[in-house]
Amino acid sequence: MTTLKICTCCNKEYPKNKDFFFKKILKQKNKKGENKIYHSFRSVCKKCHAKQTKNRLVKKRCIELNCDISDYNEQWRAQY
Repeated sequence: MTTLKICTCCNKEYPKNKDFFFKKILKQKNKKGENKIYHSFRSVCKKCHAKQTKNRLVKKRCIELNCDISDYNEQWRAQY
């Protein structure tokens, strides 16, 4: 039986494995002062994470080039 996980961005169900989600490692101290490590998966799937990263880079480049997102492609081609 495969467990399913829902992406919080696109609301699609994917199998809960490293093919669809990035791993997340949590390090916490318990009451005794010992360090515990927990392994889980992030809430956003890999496809949505890639889209978010691309949008973040485009916004950063628009600030550097002093342009709007709509003019971004023209400005980027002119620079390179």
